[in-house]
Amino acid sequence: MNDPDSQIIGFFSSVEHTYDESEEEERRIDGLDEEFRSYLSGKTGLSDKLGRLDYKEYGRDLMLILYQFYIFPSELSLQYIREIERYRPKEKAVGVSVIVTEENFFNKSEADRRAFLKGSILHGLDLVDKMVKRRKLDTDIQRLKSDVESILR
Repeated sequence: MNDPDSQIIGFFSSVEHTYDESEEEERRIDGLDEEFRSYLSGKTGLSDKLGRLDYKEYGRDLMLILYQFYIFPSELSLQYIREIERYRPKEKAVGVSVIVTEENFFNKSEADRRAFLKGSILHGLDLVDKMVKRRKLDTDIQRLKSDVESILR
């Protein structure tokens, strides 16, 4: 695995609790959050698998694509979450948002969960590719996407 500071793909997840949740519901959601995070980190997590992808291999204008997984966001939060955030030139970074729910992840089989994550990452790369082309950035997203597909087979 490369130096964490050179990894072009990063992951972040957050869970949102509402004021009217029971303690039991809060514990259930925290357990699901912990379960989800195991798909991002750990021995078989996405961070480990994709951590060897060094931004320097794909160009000089994009150093980080941060996948932000929002677990059970509130209706209010959904109004503000953008599928792809604005490119931040100072950080050479962009954020891609993914909404995680019971229906699209937690109620699925293991194979379907992995397919959801892979599909979310590839869809995010398609969004980033459009942004890269529009802004004329020196970053080969198609090559990155091909490498990601190979790793996540």
